[in-house]
Amino acid sequence: MQLPTRAATTAVFALAALAARAHPTMADVSLIWRPLGEPGCGGDITAVRINPHNTTQIFIAGDMLGVGVSMDGGRSFSSPNASSFLSYEAADFSFDPVLRRVYVATASGPYYSNMSTPLQWQSIREGMPAVDSVYGGYPAAMQIILIDPASAGRRLVALGGSKRGWARVHNAGTVWESIDAGESWRNISRVAPASYKSANVMAAAWSAGETVWAAVKGVGMSRSVDGGLTWEVRWPAGQI
Repeated sequence: MQLPTRAATTAVFALAALAARAHPTMADVSLIWRPLGEPGCGGDITAVRINPHNTTQIFIAGDMLGVGVSMDGGRSFSSPNASSFLSYEAADFSFDPVLRRVYVATASGPYYSNMSTPLQWQSIREGMPAVDSVYGGYPAAMQIILIDPASAGRRLVALGGSKRGWARVHNAGTVWESIDAGESWRNISRVAPASYKSANVMAAAWSAGETVWAAVKGVGMSRSVDGGLTWEVRWPAGQI
């Protein structure tokens, strides 16, 4: 499901179903929505994710002021911390239960924080081209960071681009790999053939073994069976 993005004047809402503790069946649960206030991540909210390994933590990515974090299940949010990032726009989150890390893909590359201190973000972009956000745009923009489930958190594959189609993003569709938990990266491939000028990744997931799937705007569904080293367009955009 794609979340609404326009949130400059729209509050973030949380679902409160506290009655479920007292009433075990769904028929007895009272669903009550209450406004919590916008965490202030920007004009557009690009992602909302609950940490599946600690459900009191909620992460919100924005296109202007970085990342908002709630440590209490959405009752309150930290102030956005745009100064922690080399670019304004954050895209999506990934959660590593082994190393206890939260990764966020941004227009300037990958960052991570520890689940115990999720307000402190560290840039991890060795091997990537320098960011020139004023004149040259973002040559290593990322939409999502995938974690190889068989690597104990060591192997990461990041897919480049912007699902919003941000014009200043360069090299959309570039695939980056790290085999040392993000300490260094190398460019290994592209999710679509060179004939596709733009290849902004909309969503991606690691499947069984070495299989990775990516939904690519204007391209279709691309698949890699070798962990992102090579890709084929399995279903062109016009067929899905």
